[in-house]
Amino acid sequence: MFSGVGSIGGNAQLNIFSSMVLPYNQTSVFGANNTAKKDGENPQQCTVHPTGLPFAFDVTFPDRRLPVCQRCKKNFRSRDLCRTRDGHRALPWATTYLVVTLTDEVLSQNEDGTLSYRQDIPIIAETQNIPDLCKGPAGGFMESEPICKVCKDKNYTRDYCRNVSGHTTPPHQAVYIKIVPKTEANTLPPRKKKRKIEDGVDGKAKNEGGENNAKDDSDDLTDIHPSKTFLVVFSATKMIVKVGICTLYLLC
Repeated sequence: MFSGVGSIGGNAQLNIFSSMVLPYNQTSVFGANNTAKKDGENPQQCTVHPTGLPFAFDVTFPDRRLPVCQRCKKNFRSRDLCRTRDGHRALPWATTYLVVTLTDEVLSQNEDGTLSYRQDIPIIAETQNIPDLCKGPAGGFMESEPICKVCKDKNYTRDYCRNVSGHTTPPHQAVYIKIVPKTEANTLPPRKKKRKIEDGVDGKAKNEGGENNAKDDSDDLTDIHPSKTFLVVFSATKMIVKVGICTLYLLC
């Protein structure tokens, strides 16, 4: 039985791939709602607000996958101090990758058949397992991005992965999430009080100029792409969105 995520129809369907995709066949090391390793510790979370999306959301990252915030990087603080002890949710100093799927429950269909965002319900981001198949954005965007997971496991080079093989699969460190309605069942426990107060955490990249703030490369999320899945490449100084990501989960 096949179940596709990010398909065009209302029900989950198998995506048709127009370019080479890679089998993963691996289970994730983290669950749908990843929690801290010890009771009472803050989960490592980050608030993300992709450009064009009408809402921000908190993403819970697996251990050692979320870099420290920009302020803690300047102060030479560790990940445990920044994300776990102090519970900082600011955008990371280094480039991080998210693959986001919008579920049908957070969307509404207009009379003309187009989709729009529902803003009358609270939402939450749930972590997904690594998909069995994934096709990233075309057009050469992935040529300069890190190697995909399959090629990394085989010790291939980035040039072989991205240029020779033409793989568009998101980088090996990408985290996969889906946006769903918030309920009591999927709500994490209250966060431990922060020792260092954060100001202005809105999930938006700061406009500091320079080549890192490449807004021209970003797609518009105002109009929802039929795949309902997009790649977010972000840090404290950049927020790039690429639509048309296709993921596939094989259910036995």
